[in-house]
Amino acid sequence: KSGKGQEGKVRIAIQPVSRGEGDASKAFWVVLLHDVTLEESLHRKYRQELAQKEEAFKSLEDYSQNLELKVEARTQELSRANRTISAMMDSLGQGFFVFGRDGICAPIFSMACKALLEGSPDGRHILDVLKITGPDRPKMEKWVAGLFAELLPAEDLFEVGPKRYLHSKDLVIELAYRAIRNETEKLESVVVIATDRTKELVAVNLAEREKAFALMMKSYLRSRPQFEGLLRSLQEFSKDFEVALRERSILSN
Repeated sequence: KSGKGQEGKVRIAIQPVSRGEGDASKAFWVVLLHDVTLEESLHRKYRQELAQKEEAFKSLEDYSQNLELKVEARTQELSRANRTISAMMDSLGQGFFVFGRDGICAPIFSMACKALLEGSPDGRHILDVLKITGPDRPKMEKWVAGLFAELLPAEDLFEVGPKRYLHSKDLVIELAYRAIRNETEKLESVVVIATDRTKELVAVNLAEREKAFALMMKSYLRSRPQFEGLLRSLQEFSKDFEVALRERSILSN
């Protein structure tokens, strides 16, 4: 420690030196002082870094040993999540599938697609899945390209897309579309939702017929005399017509 309060570490070497042979009284000592403060500091720092590296290496080794188990656990977790999502999608009874910029459908779809769209959409073009052929095909190809060009909002263009799937068994399959966007809000892919509206349409038609019948009965009850008079007139006309047919038949013979 110096007089100014500075602290450090030095290495001291003392070596006797004789001025003449056999004259020990004339000998003197050489004292060498070497400042090793920096070396000591660097050595301490090196030891600390070495200890940290050894600890990090040990942690990495432990992580490597457990990595396979962690990956397997994560894989099982993702598999369970995918099965849950698939089960939820399938339980809805609707067809869900996804197509991208090139119009090709991804291998992500609900099992209902096989019945509602009569096959798997995996790897097929969206227009082939929806059976868009003939003169409508070029127009719909431009529709697919226009969705991802986004000159107009995709949600607006969805309104001019195919609304129905022509099922071979005359089922009424309604189509709807939802956008999937990336972090920059660019359209990345489109979800197609196919819903069987056959039973609903039958129910609506039945309700319309029942409504029409109810209105007819209501009109009859309001003008019953006129209605009964119309029925009598029809009966009389029917009798007269039948008599005329008989007379014509006799005359012909």
